[in-house]
Amino acid sequence: DLVLPDTNRLLEKKIIESKPEDLGNKLSSLLPSNSESIPSVDSADAATDSALASLSETQRSTVLKMKAITNADDSVCIAILEENTYDLERSINDFLRGNMG
Repeated sequence: DLVLPDTNRLLEKKIIESKPEDLGNKLSSLLPSNSESIPSVDSADAATDSALASLSETQRSTVLKMKAITNADDSVCIAILEENTYDLERSINDFLRGNMG
């Protein structure tokens, strides 16, 4: 398993434990002020919107959590999560190892 520095581990734990609607508020309080904002699902293109719409609420929540941690595109997160049957930790580890689904 991938070993994350303590600050990354704390951030990842808080994100995983969060409700989707709380992610924006929690992230803004956890991230340094000079960091870029996390892209929202609203800014995704039409094809990705369609893919997200076909997911269950739990799957969409998992996609949002993975995006918040990795800053990857929706389509990348969905592909990796599907490959790992929506196991968030395995999916993030695959992404960080360069295994893109």
